[in-house]
Amino acid sequence: MNLTDMIFNSSVQGASHIESGKECQDHSMVWEDPLHKIRIAVVSDGHGSERHFRSAIGSQFACEAAMDVLKELACADVSFDQDSLNQIARCICSRWSQMVN
Repeated sequence: MNLTDMIFNSSVQGASHIESGKECQDHSMVWEDPLHKIRIAVVSDGHGSERHFRSAIGSQFACEAAMDVLKELACADVSFDQDSLNQIARCICSRWSQMVN
């Protein structure tokens, strides 16, 4: 495996959050199937405000929910027309809501 075949992710605390002492409220994840045919990357941008003090865990849950749904789809024969994409979005939101509750 060479460097161009590797996938990775990193979520870092921005300069304004460092200055104000706020945690990084963003999250990202990557996954590659064992056969190296499918790669999935998900990113969630947190609210970044005092009012939404659980934003860091919410963005982590959003990534986990999206990754779960997309990995399930990676194993299925799914068409990606507009209706399917809308259904995928609803599934991700539903899974995220379950995790938050």
